[in-house]
Amino acid sequence: MYARASYATDEDRIQNPPEDINANEWTWLVNYFGSQKFKAMSERNKVNRSKQRNEGGEPLAHELWRLTHQKKDGSWGSEQSRQVYETVKDKLEELASQPCDSPVASTPDEVLSLVVGQRSGHVRGRGCGPKPPSKSAATTATIAGLQAQVKDKDDRISQMEELISQQREEVAQIQEKLFKQKEEVTAEVTARLQSDMSSQLNEL
Repeated sequence: MYARASYATDEDRIQNPPEDINANEWTWLVNYFGSQKFKAMSERNKVNRSKQRNEGGEPLAHELWRLTHQKKDGSWGSEQSRQVYETVKDKLEELASQPCDSPVASTPDEVLSLVVGQRSGHVRGRGCGPKPPSKSAATTATIAGLQAQVKDKDDRISQMEELISQQREEVAQIQEKLFKQKEEVTAEVTARLQSDMSSQLNEL
């Protein structure tokens, strides 16, 4: 919908809105996509994607939780989401400080699963060596992450729709005000003309 590369400047883009979008709404969208806020958000997303490609593999469960529950400005979607991440992070740091032969060592997936209230097949007695990943925990975290992403997009769409609705109301109010002013001016001009004509007739 937003073919930014088609025109050289935002002024050109504003002058050439898509056929299915209102001109006022298109102007707002062009200004939004050209704002520093949107550019900064796009740059952060680009950096995040680059890091994932360079590091390879999927992020750990608790990092996936952070990526899918934290907003673009670094704040959390809810206090509960922040508490889950902090609890898992503290637990992993605690486990990392335990001896290698500790029988309670867990994977990040398992710790997240326990914190969010899910039960997984925890493998004990394997020390700090490799452990089989918990598919149920990983699946739960992935589903939760996708649901959070969908909710975040729905929220942003709702906010944009609300802004567009407000703009439409403002335009309607301005149009109504202009119409009333036009009526008042017309009535005033008509009254003056009638008064002038009446005066001229009286002089005759």
